[in-house]
Amino acid sequence: MLFWLFLIPHGLADNGDYFRIIHNRGLSYLSTANEEHFFHYFSNKYRITNRYIENKVSFLSAQSIFIAISVALNKIFNHNIYDIRFIGFLYSVFYLIASYILLKRIEMACIKIFSRFTKRYAKRIAWIFCSLFIFILGDFAYLLYFNSFFGEPLSYVSLLMLIALIIKILEKKEPDIFLLALLTITAIVLATAKQQNTPVGLLISVFMLRLMILKKERCWKTFVVISSLAVVLCSVITYVFISDEIEYINKYHSITLGVMRYADTEERLSDLNIDPQLNILRDTIVYDRYPVVLVNSPLLYDRLYNHVSVVTIGLYYLKHPKLFIRQLQSAASQAFMIRPNMVGNYLKSSGKPPLSKTYFFSGYSILKNYIMPHTVEFLFIVIHIMWLVWAVDDIRFIIMLNVTFALAIISYFSSIVFCLSSCMVTVFGYGTYVLFLSLSNESPVHATDYFWIAAVPALCMVVSLYKKYLSGIQDKIQKINEEYDTMVGFDRHTKLFNARMFYTLLERLIKMAIFGQMQLCVMLVKLNYFDEILKIIGPKAMNDLLKSIGTMLDNVIQSKGLLFSMDEKGYFAIILNNNLEEADLLRKKMKESIADISLRNKSDCYSLNIELKTGIAQYNPNITGAMQFKACAEKEMEYDV
Repeated sequence: MLFWLFLIPHGLADNGDYFRIIHNRGLSYLSTANEEHFFHYFSNKYRITNRYIENKVSFLSAQSIFIAISVALNKIFNHNIYDIRFIGFLYSVFYLIASYILLKRIEMACIKIFSRFTKRYAKRIAWIFCSLFIFILGDFAYLLYFNSFFGEPLSYVSLLMLIALIIKILEKKEPDIFLLALLTITAIVLATAKQQNTPVGLLISVFMLRLMILKKERCWKTFVVISSLAVVLCSVITYVFISDEIEYINKYHSITLGVMRYADTEERLSDLNIDPQLNILRDTIVYDRYPVVLVNSPLLYDRLYNHVSVVTIGLYYLKHPKLFIRQLQSAASQAFMIRPNMVGNYLKSSGKPPLSKTYFFSGYSILKNYIMPHTVEFLFIVIHIMWLVWAVDDIRFIIMLNVTFALAIISYFSSIVFCLSSCMVTVFGYGTYVLFLSLSNESPVHATDYFWIAAVPALCMVVSLYKKYLSGIQDKIQKINEEYDTMVGFDRHTKLFNARMFYTLLERLIKMAIFGQMQLCVMLVKLNYFDEILKIIGPKAMNDLLKSIGTMLDNVIQSKGLLFSMDEKGYFAIILNNNLEEADLLRKKMKESIADISLRNKSDCYSLNIELKTGIAQYNPNITGAMQFKACAEKEMEYDV
């Protein structure tokens, strides 16, 4: 897996968050082309500037220390170009150390437990559990984060190291201060790796106080208290130093993607003392290519940020429990997804399409995402089962829990008849075992024994019926999502944005123009004599011609606008961020460039002259929507003869 990570570089593309951490560590992007380092492709090369740029969106994080160490290691080999695999190497070292400790403890624990039942196969069973550990925690979807500047890999490896150190401390009869110091440092790293981890730091500090009972010496107890307070202090400092920019981004998304997401939005905004006119921001994010309002706009300070806080939003959800539950359901639908869909895993040099994913050694992440029910109810059950396992110190309970889960998985992939047969065998065997223990006076019958006799067949029956219902629904949803992702936003011939995207983006840009944040023009381009040309050259040649026209238009406008294919008959639309005079210059250039396409589309027996008809309209306050804006451009097209 590490071979696949380093020798054949794979990682996660930048989703826009990297700049928060790299700019103030003396790093910058190697290329200025967005598609090379944002979303589409993973980039492993960065420029070492040796200049620490002050960034108002930056934040306090233990990740900065690891980046600084990796940069120092990189400079041993190259002083100008930074390779992200150096920080991936650091994460891998701690990951391997923690994994080794955990695997050894899992092996020892399994041998100790299963030796009570079978000494011959205890070690083999231990190897099975160790393999399961590698299958889960070694999933490549986790390791991909190592080659990135996200905070997740540091959280991941520090959590594993924290668990390993806790086990090491608890298994020693006389735990030493050195291990406690390592535990403290690891806890601080985990709590400060991401600002979202600060509550975890507070929970860890409470747990650390329980370590005082391990030794009676005053020195030990004092050091435990100091360590716990250090974790609390670092967590609080990390939270306090959250930049205003990040705080505003969080407030913005809590409203646009939270409160505004469902019906009666304007009424809900009034409950929070927010201007109902801000309803136009619904379902928008601050990272939109064309944001309706900039996140640092004074308008948002007056009408949104000053009226919203964690307390007010929390109280609001308490008053609207149905909305809160729907938000929980929305979060639960993404709870089992490890790898983000919006970023690619390959280098651009690999030749893979944008946003391509690698699924090498990703069995666990795939199974978890597609098999586990994406519901709040299921997560609630899992949390309670985990609590029961923690609270109940009974090997019989733990074994039956694992057997029940195994039967539930079998029930998911088998028929109802096989499911019930397996449950009958399990219940009969367990009941016989409990009866034997009771009659031999070795163990009385517990309430949990009756629970398992009823719960095993009930759970398996529910899982089997649920699978039958869910599989059909998931197939339909997957098919719809695939069609949506591939077709809804693009024209299948020219691969350009289609009419739906035109109207969606134009409505959003009109809102920006209303706030006076940009100039806006719409240009319509139509191929003359489409039907006649189609009869002469045929459908295949016509598709090639439309692609050529689309390429020409894209080369002319370059970064000055967005190009759309409105239909399959040579009808194009262009949204331009400039005035009418600049748009007219682009139109003249298009008409000059179309002659080149005419020369390339000749037959042995005829020659075709390709002509374009255009119309341009500039935004004015009288335009109220995308339809009207387009109609103005169509009216101007009538005068292009």
